[in-house]
Amino acid sequence: MSAYQRDWSRLLIKVESLTPGKTFKNYKILCGELGLEIKRSGDSRKAQFRELERYCTYSKVGHSIIIDKVYEQPLQKEKRKGNNTVYSELIQLLILDMLAQSKNGNMSISKGMLIKSVSLVNHNYKYCFEKRKSLAKYINTDTEIVNDFYDSSNNSFKKAIEQALNKLVEKRLIMYDIIIKICEKGKFRPRKASSAEKKMIMTCEKQVLDELGYKELSHVRVSRHWNEFKRRSQVLIKDCSNIQYYFAAYDITANDKYIENECKELIGFLLKEIERIDYKEKLNQTACSRLLKNAEGRRKKSYSIFRENNYRISENYIRDFEKLIAILINEDAESIIYRIEQMEAQDDLTYDIEHSLPSGL
Repeated sequence: MSAYQRDWSRLLIKVESLTPGKTFKNYKILCGELGLEIKRSGDSRKAQFRELERYCTYSKVGHSIIIDKVYEQPLQKEKRKGNNTVYSELIQLLILDMLAQSKNGNMSISKGMLIKSVSLVNHNYKYCFEKRKSLAKYINTDTEIVNDFYDSSNNSFKKAIEQALNKLVEKRLIMYDIIIKICEKGKFRPRKASSAEKKMIMTCEKQVLDELGYKELSHVRVSRHWNEFKRRSQVLIKDCSNIQYYFAAYDITANDKYIENECKELIGFLLKEIERIDYKEKLNQTACSRLLKNAEGRRKKSYSIFRENNYRISENYIRDFEKLIAILINEDAESIIYRIEQMEAQDDLTYDIEHSLPSGL
């Protein structure tokens, strides 16, 4: 018999011993008559009583357990939700809440704005992405670790958001597409890009990728050339069009049935402000713990590989990730934007001074 089968057999209850009004003097006698193993830990006992509740209702008087009602058929066993399920359901709920707040059950939102709106990240996350070198200096770590943090967290959040969206699609509560939106010079409202505009953007960015010697966006995104890539691409796109900037967005539409019925069903997802805050806090705390757990897993894996990413086996790797989570993810973090701006200004001043000195000095 396997360990699983042994554990399962210990939960099987002799239903014939259950009759309305029957009194078991104490827990040990209950276990003896129902064929259950006597458990020492409180959690194990609670699990046994949860199983008992599938077969009957009971009440406790002192140490005695009195059977009130016995079901003809046992209730369906409740499935326990794993951490991943809870994580996904929190994101789903907050997305539905955003749709319920929208005017027509539709929203078009970038990934960056969405992860910020549901509190997966805080106000420092987006700004510091552009200032990773200064951020590394601020927390006294290597730029490689900051790049690794952003690379892993971006991948994690993208996967979590799209899993939640796909689950809502399966439930037929929403449909969504990933679209490209552009903002033209002199205009403030972005619009969906045409096929010709998307082809032009791809052509310009492919040209800059080739010039910088990269094959994929993901490679240049975590390199020292990322800002240069963006600058050169933007210049080229502006030269070829009237486009000021562009971004990818999730275009999400709620089920028309809910909208047509005066949002009766969808309004059920509209949270009270206090509930919205609680759910966002819970999701933010979960995101913090998941990122740290994933970092610990990557560090252990790096010991067995050992060929690359040696910074992951550094003694400071987990400590630095904890710092980054506290600064970039934790919703209670203070803004460090002003301090990073000061560091950037000081670096620019130092550069100007060094390059203004006569040669040889």
